[in-house]
Amino acid sequence: MQQKHDVSQLVEGLAETVGITVRPQWRDGVGAHFEAIASAAAEAATLTLDEAAEPAWHFEA
Repeated sequence: MQQKHDVSQLVEGLAETVGITVRPQWRDGVGAHFEAIASAAAEAATLTLDEAAEPAWHFEA
């Protein structure tokens, strides 16, 4: 189950933690990116792998 977070508090807290300034005109965009990341992470968390699956150490195109 995905928790809903206050994105504005998240942006402010993370900016303070890493010591950066997020300009007011950028906050909505930064928040939208955090929401997209959270959505992708929630989707990835639902995936299951077969027990026999192993990580691929080398990819070729």
